[in-house]
Amino acid sequence: MSITIITDGSADNRTGSGGWCAIVRTPTTLVELTGWATGTTSNRMEVTAALEGLRAVKTPSDVTVVTDSSYLLKTMRHKWYENWIEQEKFGAEPRPNMDLWYALIGLAHFHNITWVKIKGHSGDYWNERADKLADMARREKLSLRHDIDDWTAGKRCEEMSPSDRQCKLHSGHSGNCYFTNGKANGVEIYGVERTEDQEAVH
Repeated sequence: MSITIITDGSADNRTGSGGWCAIVRTPTTLVELTGWATGTTSNRMEVTAALEGLRAVKTPSDVTVVTDSSYLLKTMRHKWYENWIEQEKFGAEPRPNMDLWYALIGLAHFHNITWVKIKGHSGDYWNERADKLADMARREKLSLRHDIDDWTAGKRCEEMSPSDRQCKLHSGHSGNCYFTNGKANGVEIYGVERTEDQEAVH
């Protein structure tokens, strides 16, 4: 079974408040996860999003992680963490976010992960969706799990507004919230095909 995780992080440098989002998608299910933190950074939230998304996949799987974070992608592709760990052994000050990197390294051995880089704010539906939810989590201090089962069959999201015209969480959608036939309200889902702005790494 193919699994795609779309991630994003958000932080306010003035206040240190942050939020993250991981959208975990299989051919038949879709789960949106968000969380928030204080005293944090955007880099930490980006790594947290990937970590929490992968933690949600309970069995070893082929997973594609889609992110707009160069910090996350380059660390995993070039294995920068190996040098950081080695430097610590010789008494160097630990690099930022090493607690998250250790956990992410473990999950990278548990799953077969393909890392895909996408340009942020480029109009990609899922990247924009993750960005919106991460920002909402930061501003409103939201930790949520939003499950939509059988999304390819066109099941309507249960989180509807009182008017029954728009999903509370999917406020950017027009009309009722449906995920059907590989599209979200008519918008093509993100696949693994590459463009010049996307880069696949292992």
